[in-house]
Amino acid sequence: MRKIFFCVLFTLTFVFCSGFLSYAEYGRDYKYVYDKAEMLTEEEERALNEKLKLASAQCGCEIYFVVSEYWQNFGGYEGWYFDELGLDASQDLMVLDVQHDISGEYYYYLDTYGDVYSKISDREVNRLLDDKEVYNNIKSGNLIHGANRFVVLAEDAVNGNLPAPWLKIILISSLIGFIPAAVAVAIVVYRYKKKLKSEIYPLSKYARLSIDESRTSDVFLNSYISKVRIQSSSSSRGRSGGGGRRSGGGGRRGGR
Repeated sequence: MRKIFFCVLFTLTFVFCSGFLSYAEYGRDYKYVYDKAEMLTEEEERALNEKLKLASAQCGCEIYFVVSEYWQNFGGYEGWYFDELGLDASQDLMVLDVQHDISGEYYYYLDTYGDVYSKISDREVNRLLDDKEVYNNIKSGNLIHGANRFVVLAEDAVNGNLPAPWLKIILISSLIGFIPAAVAVAIVVYRYKKKLKSEIYPLSKYARLSIDESRTSDVFLNSYISKVRIQSSSSSRGRSGGGGRRSGGGGRRGGR
């Protein structure tokens, strides 16, 4: 009986240790993806982790994607994942925090820390969060497609390569305004050429005006120029400029 008990105990201990080691190894393999809610497949996690790893290396910071249920994140407060991922607010981090609410809705938040906080403006943060592919996919539960789109935008934003949307607006506005402007210019040119071709009025024939060129003379008014010498002070100096590096901050930048 005692042998059977020890065999069962040994088997349970072996299974527990194997599972723990597998979980630890799993966590190391997918460093940049923390799917606590298990919303992604293993293949999706592996592929997304590789994209996040490459993007992190390209922009000089670490980009994370975390997913949790409402009861797993201690109320969803900012930085709840720090201890579980071994992170610190002083690091250069960008974290997309996706939370599955009790109502079944998906909410997501962008947290930036370290130098990333100063590299990305609030306007760029809103563009990341409001991107149609990011918003529509995450809100509908298609997390992997929303995450893949976010990785591309996040890398461009940190590197300063995020394309400005106003360029498209200016281009369209210019194209729309060019047509009426061209028509207006064409009308003005046409009227001007038509006026040049009209008959010239014979002034010398009908006007009682005669000019005797022999009696014309040029009259110039005297002009006086006063010169005042102003001595410049040799002791004057220009201002020297100054500046400093903006210190990094950290925190939650917005959510949807």
